[in-house]
Amino acid sequence: MEHPLTLVTFNLRTAEAQDGEFSWARRRDMVVECLRDLDADLIGLQEVHDDSQARDVRSAFPEYEWIGVRRGGNGAAPLEMNVALVRRGAFEVLEQQFFWLSRTPEVPGSISWGSAYVCTAIFLRLRSCRNGAEAAWFNTHLDYLPQARLEGAKLLRRRIEALPPDCNVLVTGDFNAGKRSCVYRTLLGEGASCHRLRDAYRAVHTDGRGEGTFHAFGMLPRPQAIDWVLVSKDLPVEDAGVACVSVGGVYPSDHYPVWAKVRL
Repeated sequence: MEHPLTLVTFNLRTAEAQDGEFSWARRRDMVVECLRDLDADLIGLQEVHDDSQARDVRSAFPEYEWIGVRRGGNGAAPLEMNVALVRRGAFEVLEQQFFWLSRTPEVPGSISWGSAYVCTAIFLRLRSCRNGAEAAWFNTHLDYLPQARLEGAKLLRRRIEALPPDCNVLVTGDFNAGKRSCVYRTLLGEGASCHRLRDAYRAVHTDGRGEGTFHAFGMLPRPQAIDWVLVSKDLPVEDAGVACVSVGGVYPSDHYPVWAKVRL
């Protein structure tokens, strides 16, 4: 039987932040070890600072194709990237696109809707080297301000609905919204005529327990479930989880990674 694909989303917390005891230098090896343990075929990363942080992760995973672009623009954190890592030998990249979550998505560095940050998304069209199945994968990081966050989700949803009807769809990211939000319902496609998605974690854990991801380096009493793996509604999800990793009070990030095993 074919092995399922393993898909991960993980906000690394930018190395640009002044985090003291949680600085990138202290977290770097934990991030690498955590991702090694997850052993994913596709890894969606957010908040990767395109300096030493990007070099550290890229050099640790030479067996993956690295696909990412800086936010750019005149806003905060222009060197941050969303990154897609594709395991060589597992998937062939047939097409790749970068777009900005704005009214002019093809304009690098563009910003709209009062967004606090320039926000980007990656689109990849992939072919499995195992069975030839194809999939469309989006990886993104939405803004934290309500209007910009919702408009960014609507833009993503329009891109998803423009895909061929029989296309397998995968969506990963930090959405800065909970699972009772309009953002969540928009991306799932409630009421849509095509490409309805489901939450991979909740496909396995129907009560949603343990799905929290953002924990602010352990400072929140209850982690917030703002990082998701979404997949086409008819794709079998074999397993899913949140990797709650810490060692001696040090965390690899202020988010936990989410992983899912899915069959194409």
